[in-house]
Amino acid sequence: MKNSGNPCSGKEFELANRFCGTWEEYTVSETGETLVGTLETTWELGGCVLTQRFTAADNSFAFIAFGYLDSENGAWQETYILDIGRVAHYRWEPRGD
Repeated sequence: MKNSGNPCSGKEFELANRFCGTWEEYTVSETGETLVGTLETTWELGGCVLTQRFTAADNSFAFIAFGYLDSENGAWQETYILDIGRVAHYRWEPRGD
């Protein structure tokens, strides 16, 4: 969790708090549930960077992602580094209330 009084706090960060923790991810089918992998989500650098680490259950795939709030435009930026040598960038912009 983040430290109180940190400059990286506020409503923009509160939404991401609910995703922090270690999660098992499953696919669901008519025959049951299958574990796909584990996702660990934590705040780093005093709550300024949201870090995600995913590892497939069979170790066939993994990624690390770093998310942060761009203070210039208020958009949430995320960069995913995949173990297959690819990088993906996402930008989430607030709209409405």
